[in-house]
Amino acid sequence: MRTTPTIDPDAADALKKPFRVVPHRGGFRAGVDHLMPNRLADDLEAENFVAVMAKEKES
Repeated sequence: MRTTPTIDPDAADALKKPFRVVPHRGGFRAGVDHLMPNRLADDLEAENFVAVMAKEKES
């Protein structure tokens, strides 16, 4: 099934204008472990899992 979007003329004009994206360097500073955010997310997820399982066991 196809859907054809309708674009207002002012929005179409805005889309025709060129735009520029300016990238910036987003790296970590020297000495910062780039895997740390993933470890933190894993730790938080594990803590949440333990809490949920403890609540289920109580009920």
